[in-house]
Amino acid sequence: RRRRRRRRHAFAYLDARRVIAIDEEAIQDGAVVWPLSEGKLRDACREIESEQERVRENEDDMDDFDAEEEEDESSPAVSLHLVVTGYVASNTDGVATTLGRDGSDYSAAVMGKLLRSSLISIWTDVDGVLSADPRRVPRAHVIPDVSYNEAMELAYFGAKVIHPKTMTPAISSDPQIPIYIRNTFNPTFRGSRIYLSSTTTTTTDTDRRVCGFSSVERVALINVEGTGLVGVQGIARRLFGALESAGVSVALISQASSEHSITFAAAADRSSEARKAIEEEFAKELDLNYITSVDVRSPCSIVAAVGDGMSGTAGVAGRFFAALGDAKINVLAVSQGCSERNISAVVRGEDSTRALRAVHAAFRLSRTTVYVGVVGMGELGRSLLRLLEGQRSTLRETFDVDLRVRAVAQDGTREELVALVRRRSGGDASSSADSITSAAYDAATGAGVVSAAADPSEEDDGIAALIPGDVSSISRHVRADEVAHSVIFDCTAEERVGRLHPSWLDSDVHVVTANNTALSGPRKLRRDVRRAECARGKLSAQYLREVTVGGGLPIVSTMRDLLGSGDEIQRVDGILSVSWSYILHRIAPPMGTGGATAAADDDCEGDLTTPPLSSPESRPRRHNDGTPRCTFSEAVREAVELGLMEVDPVKDLSFEYTARCLMVLAKELGLDDDLEDVENILTSNPSPAARRRRRTKTKNDDGSKDSVDDDDSKEEDEDEDEDDATYADRVDALMKERVERAASDGRVPRQVSSIDVKTNSIEIRIVDVPSDHVFAITPPSNECVRFFTARHRQYPLIVQGPSAGIDSTASALLAELLRLMRSKVGPRSGSLSRTRSSAVLA
Repeated sequence: RRRRRRRRHAFAYLDARRVIAIDEEAIQDGAVVWPLSEGKLRDACREIESEQERVRENEDDMDDFDAEEEEDESSPAVSLHLVVTGYVASNTDGVATTLGRDGSDYSAAVMGKLLRSSLISIWTDVDGVLSADPRRVPRAHVIPDVSYNEAMELAYFGAKVIHPKTMTPAISSDPQIPIYIRNTFNPTFRGSRIYLSSTTTTTTDTDRRVCGFSSVERVALINVEGTGLVGVQGIARRLFGALESAGVSVALISQASSEHSITFAAAADRSSEARKAIEEEFAKELDLNYITSVDVRSPCSIVAAVGDGMSGTAGVAGRFFAALGDAKINVLAVSQGCSERNISAVVRGEDSTRALRAVHAAFRLSRTTVYVGVVGMGELGRSLLRLLEGQRSTLRETFDVDLRVRAVAQDGTREELVALVRRRSGGDASSSADSITSAAYDAATGAGVVSAAADPSEEDDGIAALIPGDVSSISRHVRADEVAHSVIFDCTAEERVGRLHPSWLDSDVHVVTANNTALSGPRKLRRDVRRAECARGKLSAQYLREVTVGGGLPIVSTMRDLLGSGDEIQRVDGILSVSWSYILHRIAPPMGTGGATAAADDDCEGDLTTPPLSSPESRPRRHNDGTPRCTFSEAVREAVELGLMEVDPVKDLSFEYTARCLMVLAKELGLDDDLEDVENILTSNPSPAARRRRRTKTKNDDGSKDSVDDDDSKEEDEDEDEDDATYADRVDALMKERVERAASDGRVPRQVSSIDVKTNSIEIRIVDVPSDHVFAITPPSNECVRFFTARHRQYPLIVQGPSAGIDSTASALLAELLRLMRSKVGPRSGSLSRTRSSAVLA
């Protein structure tokens, strides 16, 4: 048998001082003298091979297994492995020296070129080149492929994974050598390859034209300004010559085409020397006021976007600066080279981390994190909290938005709330918290504390705890310097909470509200809301109020679209109270379901308002044919049990809720300036509930009454001594008579609210409409709003649908926030398609 050829592995130690020769006088840290180093390497390899040959001659030719096989004339193949020292070298005189900063990695690159290697691997403690500093941008990820130029830029701007000089030998080799950055503690991971191409130029995703972001901290921004700079030759040479003489390195230069000023960035600890050198060089110009000032601003940071794919791609700079603007970050200086590979912006030092996170998310290298607060843990608040928890993963993948609930207040009266706090063991609060879930809230309010991490894969360092603090303090828990966007959902109907809306907006917190008490409150409160949402122009926090009218129906947005498109709204009317819609539909269902017509207003006649009622004990009875027979009080009870009424049913039955909705619409139309508050509408459109409530309030402690209007005194005297049951029976009879009288004319009673722009009038009435009218056939617990405009005169634009339902209202609140965040984050490449459950990216 022929003996199989074996590959032997031989290892040899090589002192780098025998091979690497540098010219110490060439540049800083020396320059490799390649011809001399190559000659030394050849000599060293001959010596090593001779030594290896002598070792092989002293070894046994064959082991016992190989001795049984036939001899083969070929000798075993030998792979020689060199173990080379790093960091050290020799100068041209043979004297030992060092390679300076990152000399060990540089040694590997030098040896890779000398040995004409196929690749160079740098083993470190990270998985590769990251898109940002993971200590400041938690969602930073490994970039699979980075070009030499991108790596150079990132390395200069603080990416310490590789030094720029380490790449020089690989780049200057023929052919060029790829460099792999690998993790010693994760050896199976591929790491990053630094070579000719980059993921930013090979990807088809236009969102990912930037490979990473980095920053230079602790820099000073120095501005030299004056009319003596304009058109004068040699100014820049004198300026930077003076800085060179002072030993000051310039990191960034920016100059406008007007030449009125020159701005540059340097290390903050050298700013004093830089300023002194400039003032000495331009002493004469300063005396003559040709140069008016030499200003130093410190500390600052340089934030840079790096990527080969930015070249020739429109909109990259726009998205970069838009992200900084949305994060409320002021840019002090800008610099970009004609290669378009780098965009640098100087910001205040305290804004550096927030700037990195904002731009990193804007280019979808990570998700945009939004801190969320929820006020009101009634049925709506709980539904919203469950929705935020259930949709979090979907929103991450579809919209690149991570909504984290940081604080929850049960209502506007309690002096405690549930908030995320860090553990007593310490740690960065910004990284220890995740999100409050429904279970976390229940446990915190019941047992005290609970783990708050919603994603098991994430580090569980956050806890939700019941802490002291009223609802006014919730904004402090959702705001953070490192997060660009914070939002508070108001799921209450409390006036006390509504009064806090302007202060939340002033603190740069977006407000998404189902609570319309701020928009329908006193004139001063409405003006404070208007001022706060316009205080910073486009950078102001947003006040999202679609849900304040119609729940999930797009009523406010439709009105805005009509006005924005140049249409003229002449009249708005409809059914705005879902409780009244249900009650009147139950006691007076339409006699036929013929086609819905837009009947003229004069077809609707009659007016009868109804009082508050006590709920009867029994459920509705039925006729012999199986049709339900329902009294007014029974219908009210059903509406309460179905959750269609406000927490205080009197607010529905007295028209207060409807009046507040009309106030919101009047504000959108600019008709609310003459209204002091919602009482103006209720006074003009009184209901028996309002009169009965007012009569109760006017009783004095001794049982006497204050004076009342003559028109109301008779009715109040009649029902003064009635108990609730008697009062309910009387109203049931009254409404039964009303329904029968309307039915005899082929009509049904419905509550109709209206705003007439021409006459500047607001009305809430119960009117008898034809049984085929659109208001008559509007299903129970639905709302219907008609817009009569200059373009929709004969046939109004109608918005109709179910606005009730806690889950649908919670979905509408979340949809408001998503629309806002899509405008902030920017559109994602691809096309959005809708499935039955959610939006997905096709």
